[in-house]
Amino acid sequence: MPSRSRRAAPRRVRAREESPPTLHSRDDLRLLWATPIFIRRLAPPPPWNAALERRIRERQASDPGRQRSNYGGWQSSDDLFESDVHGGELAPEFQELRALIHRALLDCLSAVMPEGAVTRLRTQLSAFANVLPRGGYHTHHVHPGSHLAGSYYVNAGRPDPGNPHSGKLCFYEPRAGGAMLHSRLLGFAEDFDVLPETGMLVLFPGYLGHSVHPYTGPGARITVAFNAYLQESRT
Repeated sequence: MPSRSRRAAPRRVRAREESPPTLHSRDDLRLLWATPIFIRRLAPPPPWNAALERRIRERQASDPGRQRSNYGGWQSSDDLFESDVHGGELAPEFQELRALIHRALLDCLSAVMPEGAVTRLRTQLSAFANVLPRGGYHTHHVHPGSHLAGSYYVNAGRPDPGNPHSGKLCFYEPRAGGAMLHSRLLGFAEDFDVLPETGMLVLFPGYLGHSVHPYTGPGARITVAFNAYLQESRT
């Protein structure tokens, strides 16, 4: 029986994956113009916050207050950490709060500044109290003349089940061109909300625009806001 030749099936040639040439690259990534928002949750004993609230209410009874960004509430003058209402020694609760704020400032700055730089800073603190009743709010504003600003929530008030935005602290995109194109992933044109809690301390740059949604919970919200001016020591 004559032999039959078989034609070999064509072989599939697998394309060779060529690796890219080895490049010795050097990358330099810099996150410029960062906007730090520092949140510290303190846990002082309730009587301490209650004593702070009494001191602020005493100040409210003798101080007509002023209107800045606040609507529907009372705001003291910005000498809360200087002396009591009668010009005497500063109340111990305010002294302790001033120390807590100063510690938070140093910890925040240590995280964003070169190592050891914070030891060369001198800090000037001023503070004022806010009492925000139901329906009160703060319009969009900044804290001119301060490098850092913040707020301590002596009594954040109570939530409003019908309004999840009650009394929220809202920060806004600070870059002039950042709002041109929205991107949640890149953080372009994104607002940032903080739901305050009693004992919370929030620290942020003085240039950062922010507002407070109308507080619609029962009772009042009581805070101590502060401004920090930083100066580098030459010695």
